[in-house]
Amino acid sequence: MKRVITAALAIAATGILLFPALAAASAATDQLKASIDGVISILSDPSLKKPEMAAKRREKIREKIEERFSFHEMAKRSLGKEWRARSTEERQEFVVIFGQLIQNSYVEKIEGYSDEKVLYENEVLRKRTAVVKTRIITKEGTDIPLDYRLIEKPAGTWMVYDVIIEGISLVRNYRTQFSSELRSSSYENLVNKLKSKVQ
Repeated sequence: MKRVITAALAIAATGILLFPALAAASAATDQLKASIDGVISILSDPSLKKPEMAAKRREKIREKIEERFSFHEMAKRSLGKEWRARSTEERQEFVVIFGQLIQNSYVEKIEGYSDEKVLYENEVLRKRTAVVKTRIITKEGTDIPLDYRLIEKPAGTWMVYDVIIEGISLVRNYRTQFSSELRSSSYENLVNKLKSKVQ
């Protein structure tokens, strides 16, 4: 399941965007599209495809991920009730580690996808949150439903705080793993394990 989630997120980050019969998209969809288009532009840049430019290319991809994904929201929701028990400093540390974990997990995968298609099917707005429903069509013709959950931040900026892949929430998946570790060990051990993975 982890491999399916990783592959689907990577496809979504680099797919060719199509808008079939979709009513005027809101700022949430527009901003999501702009970020994905930015990743496509980076991957398509001939000057960044050279082996010696790998570090620069990945740096630019990470910038695009940080532009649209709220690691603070994802970290808070993934940690669940344990978040309330943590100090401000601990929360800040956890957000940084969690963000690095997400980025390290997907940057290399993102670089491996190029020709998949992302069909934008629907968008649901509820006050300050939005769900952008998409379907991913792989080169082999596999159809993968994928929904982005976004929250509106100040100045009208929409940030992704969860991704639902074939009905499975990325945040919920992490929360289950973290809760299991916290029940069997401690918060300190959880953080140390995440640090090891990041390194």
